[in-house]
Amino acid sequence: MKLLRTLLTTTLITATAITPAFAQSKLQRYRENFDRTAYLLKRAGVKLRLNESSCKFKGRRSSKTIGTYNSGTTTICQVDWKIVGEEQWYSTFYHEAFHFIQDALDGAVGDGKMTPMFYSCSKVKTKAECQTAYNHLCRSADYATQKHSDTYGAKQPTHKGEWLEREAVLWSDQPQFFPTFLSSIIKNLNL
Repeated sequence: MKLLRTLLTTTLITATAITPAFAQSKLQRYRENFDRTAYLLKRAGVKLRLNESSCKFKGRRSSKTIGTYNSGTTTICQVDWKIVGEEQWYSTFYHEAFHFIQDALDGAVGDGKMTPMFYSCSKVKTKAECQTAYNHLCRSADYATQKHSDTYGAKQPTHKGEWLEREAVLWSDQPQFFPTFLSSIIKNLNL
């Protein structure tokens, strides 16, 4: 829970920095944070299989699957950016990277246990603090991202699964936070 508390504190402190009025385009922010994020993921032990022809989901290859994070093998797989386009490719990269962050929130990586940040927030913060952080994150996303978060989350079979996906979609729109989050994970888990 120490790591969850650290990341939520970072989120609450910087909540005012999460704003929809960015000087850079989303694609520029994705590109600007990619190298550092990929480096930190590798340093944390994540295997990156980027630009694959296809990725497996639940043991099967599917042309509909454009990215996956496998908690058991700590591997991110993504199809080639030429298949889905550059912006979707980066968005998927950060989405799957956030699933790694969710994997680490319980204090262990690769154990198959995923912890939604806001679903578990009340264990370490007040309900009001949790709601404030989530509201800032939601408001910072553009309409299409908010809608995708709602619809993709709603497709999940469990409430926990819904929150895992909602968060991954919303945070994928905030690549500037990934280096800070990943650095905290590496430090707190001694990776």
